[in-house]
Amino acid sequence: MGPQNLDADMDNHIRQSNFYFLSGLALINTLSITLLLGSFGFFTGSDVSSWQFPTAFLSSLLINLQISRRSIFLDRKPFLISCLVILIVVIISVLVAEFFYDVSFDGQSYHIESVYQLGTKWNPLKTQLPDAINQSQAIYVNHYPKGAEIPQSAIYRITKRIESGKATNFMVLAAGFFLCLSFFFRINRFSLRKKLWLSALFVLNPVTVGELISYYVDGQLAVLVLCFIISAYLIYKENLLAAQILLGSILIIVVNLKFTGVLFACIFSVGFLFLLIVNKRFNYFRRSLATIAAASLIGVLLVGYHPYVINTRDYGSPFYPVTGQSKKDIISLVYPESFKNKNRFEKFFISLFTHTDELKIYEDPDPKISLKIPFTLNKIDVVNAPKLGIKMAGLGPFFSGAIVVSVILLILVFRRKKWRMDGINILILLSTILISIFSVPEAWWARFVPQLWLLPLLIAFLSEEVLIKREVWLKRIIYLSLGMNVALSLINIPWNIMESAEIKYQMAGLKASGDTIRIEMNYFRSNRIRFYENNIPVVEKHLTGSQIDTIVRSSTIYERPENMPAIPKPAILVLKEKLKVK
Repeated sequence: MGPQNLDADMDNHIRQSNFYFLSGLALINTLSITLLLGSFGFFTGSDVSSWQFPTAFLSSLLINLQISRRSIFLDRKPFLISCLVILIVVIISVLVAEFFYDVSFDGQSYHIESVYQLGTKWNPLKTQLPDAINQSQAIYVNHYPKGAEIPQSAIYRITKRIESGKATNFMVLAAGFFLCLSFFFRINRFSLRKKLWLSALFVLNPVTVGELISYYVDGQLAVLVLCFIISAYLIYKENLLAAQILLGSILIIVVNLKFTGVLFACIFSVGFLFLLIVNKRFNYFRRSLATIAAASLIGVLLVGYHPYVINTRDYGSPFYPVTGQSKKDIISLVYPESFKNKNRFEKFFISLFTHTDELKIYEDPDPKISLKIPFTLNKIDVVNAPKLGIKMAGLGPFFSGAIVVSVILLILVFRRKKWRMDGINILILLSTILISIFSVPEAWWARFVPQLWLLPLLIAFLSEEVLIKREVWLKRIIYLSLGMNVALSLINIPWNIMESAEIKYQMAGLKASGDTIRIEMNYFRSNRIRFYENNIPVVEKHLTGSQIDTIVRSSTIYERPENMPAIPKPAILVLKEKLKVK
């Protein structure tokens, strides 16, 4: 291949990289601009409105247009195709999200309630919601960040279907995948198949997969941390203005996703700025510092006025009710008794090197937790790996093995001259991730530190260029073991299809009765929205007796109507019964 062909090939890869970059950027900008519009609305005395999400979407495309013209130089046709791809992703995200019911505990207890209240004209800057709206869970609705819920409620205002808000999970996942592809096309090192495989491995963190069809926010946080690293790389290499815009958007969302988002944003920002200083890229440093400072101020003081400023003013801590006056002890409710006298490192080690287990603390407050040999597997691992929010070994049964192999690989390749030249940068990256992990006291629970997934992956990827033949199998073991963990976590999807079908069947039967249904919501008061959307009249009261049934995967109970007709079961529920799926 001659020089001209090589140049043409490189140009083609850069164009493809730009295409995927703009696709990912637009999806993240759509969410961050929706978040900004909703927050501005609160200050003006209004609320989340149906115009905000479409306006944010169009604004993100206009930003892409300006970037294409001024810096990336994407041709007109690829730009229009990217707009179409982004639109298709948004539409599919909404449709898929609407298909599934969120059957998670936190989703049903306060996340859905937050989306519903914001979508029905609650302005958190003006009023606090009374405890009556959601019993003991109202404190979380009133005081937790709303970085996910504001865009979700803006989608809900359009669709009038509460489950559609989960579309933001799919949008963030798609954005992460596109940005990974953009990165791999930019470095132009692998085949297309390997680019797709590695991009999927990086974004399909088991925490992200497990939470994909729920209102949990840890999965979004995991992908956005990855996107932060990619944007930091693009700034470090090329100081792209578009990457600075991406970095700012990510930070605005991350600090408002959950309280630990503020901590992670600080740690990764400091790590990135330190990297620029070490490499004497002072112009890049000044520009990045300005971006980080502006995004942080907007994210915390403007978008995050609720909860950070309000919580500080009224309760003495921006992170109330986790800290501050009358703080609420949350973690002890799910703590094994044996963990209470252990430090964060001991708990982390035990959780990493044990079986993947849900730990039903409400049944056994002090379950036996036994260590296992990496890469071994038993029934407990297989049963629990697909579940959401797994406490022990939450990144999958083969993750401990991947960690062990990655440490061995790191030691072997760090002696290579090429690695030593980049060694300080690699150490800064890996150290930043480690510091972010152990800054969280409860790092033993994978969903609190989903960025842990990146450590073995990054070590395997970064070693690609310097591996000698007899060491390649170490890298393959890491990729294969993590891929198997992803495969196990994906079992959650068909399980949720069955659970959603059962809820729809249950709702159809209650609606067909034509009666007003007596219900008792208990912890999951948001379940009333299912009845509203299915046009089933309800009355809330305390229920007892033999005619009581439970809403699928919920604490909500109802009294069976006497004239409830028999309706045919869908084929998937017949299959579920045959397979004896619980």
